[in-house]
Parts: sequence; structure tokens; C-alpha cells
Amino acid sequence: MFTALMGIGVVCLAGMAVLGVVALVTGRTLRFTGVEERTRLWGAGVLLSAFGLTAFLFLGPLNSTHHLHRDLPLIGMGLNLAGLALQSYARRARPLPPPSARTTPS
Repeated sequence: MFTALMGIGVVCLAGMAVLGVVALVTGRTLRFTGVEERTRLWGAGVLLSAFGLTAFLFLGPLNSTHHLHRDLPLIGMGLNLAGLALQSYARRARPLPPPSARTTPS
């Protein structure tokens, strides 16, 4: 069971990391919803979340010596929450650009 959980964790976190790197490098993401997002900022948030979850899982519950590193999993969870906040900020609506200074000819 432990090996299965470890494998599932590795596959999910590797998938998150790949999505984050693709968003950072190319500026493209999969369109899950119709919300427009700042793709590079979203990719940075996904990478931060993946790194935080990796630290949490593999230094905490899935580590056989987790009693030696009591604060590291909590730091990883904090990084995960910071990444989620960054992703949420990247999906916020952008402010409208200022009106054009051009005048229409009469």
C-alpha cells in the first residue's frame, strides 16, 4: 500500500510540475474553464504548489523518519498554500485598459 501511495504521489506531482513548466516556458495552458489567466504567473504558482506538496508528502507522512523533521512538512504545506494563492491571483480579472486618447474625426 505504501508503494502504491508513493507511486500515485510521484505521478501526480510530476504532472503538476510538467504543467507548470509548460506554462512558464511557452505561455500556454490547457483551457479547463473559460477564464483567462496570466499563464506565466499561473505556471509559477503550479510549480510552487508542486514543490510544497512534494516537501509535505515525502518529508512528512510518506517518510519513515518523519519524527526527525517535524517542521519541514509544515513549511511544505505553507509553500503549497502560497502556490494556490498565486494561482488564484493569476486567474483574477485584469483591470480594463484606460480609454484611448484618440479623438474621432468629425
